[in-house]
Amino acid sequence: MTDQLNTEASPGCAVRARGVISYCVFVASSVPALLLGVLGGMGPVDALRLFLVLLVLGLVVLWIVVKPLSALGRWLSGRVGGHRVLWALFATAPLLAAVLTPLWLLWEQDAARGMSFLVLVLLLPTTAAYAALRPVGLRRSRLGSTAGRAAGAAALVALDLEDAPVIGDGPAARQTGRVQQRDRRVLAAVLVSDGDRGRVLHRERTPKLWSAAVVGAAAAGFTLMFVSSDPEDYGIALFLSLLFLVLFVLPLLASPFLKFLNKRIRLTDRTLRVGRHAVGLDRLLPETAAVEPHPRSADRLRQTVQLGGAAGGSTPVGYTPVSVRTRAGDLLGMDSRRPEELVRALHGLAAHGNPQHHLGHPGHG
Repeated sequence: MTDQLNTEASPGCAVRARGVISYCVFVASSVPALLLGVLGGMGPVDALRLFLVLLVLGLVVLWIVVKPLSALGRWLSGRVGGHRVLWALFATAPLLAAVLTPLWLLWEQDAARGMSFLVLVLLLPTTAAYAALRPVGLRRSRLGSTAGRAAGAAALVALDLEDAPVIGDGPAARQTGRVQQRDRRVLAAVLVSDGDRGRVLHRERTPKLWSAAVVGAAAAGFTLMFVSSDPEDYGIALFLSLLFLVLFVLPLLASPFLKFLNKRIRLTDRTLRVGRHAVGLDRLLPETAAVEPHPRSADRLRQTVQLGGAAGGSTPVGYTPVSVRTRAGDLLGMDSRRPEELVRALHGLAAHGNPQHHLGHPGHG
């Protein structure tokens, strides 16, 4: 009974921890904005009053603005693909336009610029933090300490690069454990160590067009910001440029690249490498390769042993799921940027005979 109560109570603890951490991010983000305000001529008393107002306003913003944006980001990530944090940040764009446009039309330019800066500094980091934290179940600390539970909840931030499994004692956790054991068994049977040998038949390269578009748009935006600013406002322009660089440009560049590293495909006449996994072709049925419907059903995901990336993770934007069966009948899945070419290459191997079948022959050693 005690374990059941702890398991049932832990998701609520995780949700509360997510709100507390995001609120702390909101408060911390207000400090540099207030310091710049003081340096720009705001009195210390006015800055203190504004800080107290922000302490109360943060709770309202967290539950009325940030939480719906994060929920929308998660929904878009599940339906379209991509990371929920990026979608949540993208979802802030129309909201910011609706809030800031009347300010620029009705207020003086300096006041509108200052309020726009404050809104951006407060909203974007808080939304990113709330969307990054996952309200998964957390096992209570054996000592029952609040510090132990808070440390476990805070660790979700560091573990959030991939979809983390549920931690607990419920049926979902047991099902996850069984799936992980099956995946380890299947991978142990098909993986090989010499994954880069053989003649290359198909290779997928990094997406250069996306990187060039992001860098070009960022450079144009930063240049326009500095050109349209007065010399005394260059400090604010620099701070905003760094803020957008950290919150938007670097994630937009890093997220696709990291996903590509986990899912890059290299097919030779000996092996199929997907990310860190290298599968021997003698353990596959290349003729069973097929492009999967997207999105895949939950049953199909449970049947699939994923190569590259996290098991059961969503297919990123620009990728298409591809499957192939092993000689033992297990279904392997991978995400490809050129799925038709990959399937044709695997079918070509099946049509011309798999060279791996002859590895034992002296002439093919």
